[in-house]
Amino acid sequence: MSFAAHGLPTGLMLDGRAGKITGSVTQLGKYKAHITAANAHGTASRDLEIVVGNTMALAPALGWDPYNAFAIHVTQDTIRTQATAFVESDLINHGFTYINIDDTWAQNPGSNDPYLDGSGRDVNGNLLPNCNFSNITGLIDYVHSLGLKVGIYLSPGPLTCQSLIASYKHELQDATLIAKWGIDYLKYDYCSYLEIKPNSSVDSRKYPYKLMGTFLESQPRDIYYALSEYGLSEVQKWGASVHGNS
Repeated sequence: MSFAAHGLPTGLMLDGRAGKITGSVTQLGKYKAHITAANAHGTASRDLEIVVGNTMALAPALGWDPYNAFAIHVTQDTIRTQATAFVESDLINHGFTYINIDDTWAQNPGSNDPYLDGSGRDVNGNLLPNCNFSNITGLIDYVHSLGLKVGIYLSPGPLTCQSLIASYKHELQDATLIAKWGIDYLKYDYCSYLEIKPNSSVDSRKYPYKLMGTFLESQPRDIYYALSEYGLSEVQKWGASVHGNS
């Protein structure tokens, strides 16, 4: 199968073999392109409307998260294997896009587990992956090379649900770091924030999500923002107002 496109907006390109459109468009608006696919049986063409705007996640995200299957035992090899399976099983061509890394990718200072132990952050304050994710940027590049997207996990409190280093007082730095790595999806899990702000008011629950949401919006890439807030304080009513996508 081969593909061709005419009229793509400036900044986008088509992989004629894979049929994948990639790139970045700076001007908001609607664009019409003409797409042709051909193989030994003939050709087919259609017009494709591309809308560039500020709204993400027009449909629910489809993909895979390791936590229920692997919990704290997930590794970068687990993620690579699952990403490969999405391609080999053809799920990639049915809307399944995200391969996510859940809790336990970071470090837990003082842990008895040699794979999780570490300082948590480097001398500049950047998060450090644990030994199970010794090449996290290489892993992200591999998943992207398959045409899939990558998700990761953080928490607004000082620790994640599994007591690893989280984003409290490092929100902008962490948002900037994961954007630099190429992350496409963030699961932000409430967990230990209750220890910082035991007040259960709606405004108290909204604050950390709005803070991270604002910093994600300022990054030079789209990052899907999933609010793991357990349905408390009717998050469905205010999640979109803090830049949440689901």
